[in-house]
Amino acid sequence: MNKIRIGAYLSAFFIIFTNNAYGLDAEILKLTKDGKERRIKIEYELKVNKPAVDKDHPIYVFASYRSGQSNSDWIRPLHSNIDMDGDGLRGEQHDGILFSAEKHTMYFYYEGEGLKDGVLLREEFILRIHAIEIVLVPKGSYIIGNDNATYEVDGSVNLNAFYAMKYPVTVKQYVQYLNETKNTDSRAKRCQKKYNRKMSDQLACGIMREKKAGRYYYTVSPGRENAPVVYVTWFNAYDYARWAGLRLLTEVEWEVLARGKGARRYSWGDSPEPSGVVCNMFNDGLDYASDVYKYEDIWNKLGLSSPFGAMELTGNVWEWVDTYWYDYSEGIYDETKSPTSYNNLANRLIRGGDWGVKEKWLRAAARDNDITSSSLNYGIGFRCGMDY
Repeated sequence: MNKIRIGAYLSAFFIIFTNNAYGLDAEILKLTKDGKERRIKIEYELKVNKPAVDKDHPIYVFASYRSGQSNSDWIRPLHSNIDMDGDGLRGEQHDGILFSAEKHTMYFYYEGEGLKDGVLLREEFILRIHAIEIVLVPKGSYIIGNDNATYEVDGSVNLNAFYAMKYPVTVKQYVQYLNETKNTDSRAKRCQKKYNRKMSDQLACGIMREKKAGRYYYTVSPGRENAPVVYVTWFNAYDYARWAGLRLLTEVEWEVLARGKGARRYSWGDSPEPSGVVCNMFNDGLDYASDVYKYEDIWNKLGLSSPFGAMELTGNVWEWVDTYWYDYSEGIYDETKSPTSYNNLANRLIRGGDWGVKEKWLRAAARDNDITSSSLNYGIGFRCGMDY
């Protein structure tokens, strides 16, 4: 960690991190303290070794910080104290959505967080930037169901535009969340008991836990950084989304993300999966959740793509959505079933299938709820989204 001189007044410790997902990183370029505005200006650059970032495939960034001793708590700053896109306006709804992978500026208004000049002079201060690839689903009318898929519901829905994560939440992303939050949800404690499973068992979640000074710290088992996080309850998924400033997708949003305007049968098109080539399913031979980037190069070589650019919507892991289960025999989508209430223990839906399912579950219109919302499973993860 390098000591950096900020302007003429402030000496402090700063580190800029990101989720360091495949092909995505950020590098700090310059830090400047503005005493008059009581803010710190941070210039950084996003580095993406993938297709161009644009309005349909932006990057969502958010910040957290720590001030004080190395074991002090991480804090998500108030929305009103962060200007992530550097336009001088705080508290904008989509302040953290960036449409280019170039140099960016952000402002951290430290006085609003109760931090004074003297505090920053005396104590260690660390700021972390989290970066997540997302895709845009435009407003429109979409067909759902109508494919003879398992437990499907049929209909035509009008959706407002929304954003969705390009990939499911990974083990590395979830570990950052665990280490930044105390996460007192009692349902999470059951999940955390799984975190000491040895990685000789590939069905383990890939998270190791160690207790230091009365507090748990989490690390990623080598080789599992980019695997989708599993052994998470619906409540765990909800809490992560809330921490990141996001939300869970509804089941209809998830289905539209996978099927698009043409209501394709699978996320890659209408033809069945060719023997474990384009997704992790029962005939792929892995028998565990694979890296979320595993099939992207294969898709590119085969000329495949999902309707809006999202990946891993089929196979690998089921995904929690923010919708209650309701009787499919009615055959018609019931919009009153989502969004759901955090305090309601009713079963939620899962979508997409996992690495062990048969072909019928890979249909984008297929839906299931064979476990409760507080259950843990080696084949269930999640992705997040946000309003446009």
